Amino acid sequence: MKQTKFYLVLRGGVYKILLSTELRKGKVKQSLISLYTTKKGEAKDKFKQFLKEQKVKQSHLILLTPEDDASFKNQIPEITLQLFYEKILSILECNLTKGTQKIYRLAVQNFTNIIGDKYLSKYTMFDVEEYKAQRLKSGTSPSTINMDISTLKALFNLAIQYEYLTKNVFTKIKKFKIMNKEIQTLTNEQMDTIINYPSKVNDTVIKAIFKFCRYSGLRITEILNIKWSDINTSTNSISIRSNKVYKMYHIHINNKLKETLQSLVKEQSEDFMFKPYTSTSAPFINRHLKRIIAKHPDIPKNLHIHNFRHTFITNKIQSGVPIAIVQNMVNHADVKTTMQYTHLNCMNKEVIEYSNLF
Repeated sequence: MKQTKFYLVLRGGVYKILLSTELRKGKVKQSLISLYTTKKGEAKDKFKQFLKEQKVKQSHLILLTPEDDASFKNQIPEITLQLFYEKILSILECNLTKGTQKIYRLAVQNFTNIIGDKYLSKYTMFDVEEYKAQRLKSGTSPSTINMDISTLKALFNLAIQYEYLTKNVFTKIKKFKIMNKEIQTLTNEQMDTIINYPSKVNDTVIKAIFKFCRYSGLRITEILNIKWSDINTSTNSISIRSNKVYKMYHIHINNKLKETLQSLVKEQSEDFMFKPYTSTSAPFINRHLKRIIAKHPDIPKNLHIHNFRHTFITNKIQSGVPIAIVQNMVNHADVKTTMQYTHLNCMNKEVIEYSNLF
């Protein structure tokens, strides 16, 4: 028999009624009803009236807020994973990019589809291991599963921060060991082929976007976010809005970028430089790149627009530019990210010469 428990809780400064119904197999359904008041006394009166109207029996567990009910003082309010995710969604939207928000949404969706939507405190290490096994069995790559585990671990840490949990079941979970993928780069000939390929629409703008990818090392969303007002001719620099690390930084306008800028038609200063394309156009640019690659068998099929950035970083390191300078040029928050590219330098001329010495 289904049993519903009623709680009077304070959420976001407003008192609400939390309805928690236990379903089969340990699953729980929860919902919130706002009492539209911030006053404790008024909330208690409305809560009692609600219970009276619903004809709630004494056998049901009725709890007030922690400060009102001494028996609740040392207990933590129960909440399901799905409801907790929905409650902190506004926080995620303010602090994370849309791409990262999607990662959180899919991680919660995948986990609850397999294990079920339980109270946060009811999940066990066995549940997590079962999830890993089921995802692997379904053909999901270990790296994707590892990302889910990291995302859910971060979500459960938030639950601890907001006092819905005391411990994180994901803390001791081991991820799959994965061999680092080789960073794929483009040759000069391949980049020339891509840039010079004629586009049916906005040919000049598309070419300029690819050139910026090649000669700036910027992320595609950063490039598409540039406005004409971001260009400072007195300092010969461009202000870049980074959604990745949430800060503004600047890049130098080298000769190649200067040529590219001159090929574009400047309109209003607040217009995006690559109009009609903006940061939301990144998927379109990637699809356009895929269409070009499909017509050229000499270019690897699994390339993405981000490989231009990999190529830029790799070329700088192989040219002898210090790691710290490269890190600054491409706005890596952690130098370890830049260091990942140093192994590509193991086949340079000097290394090959020394390897032949015995």
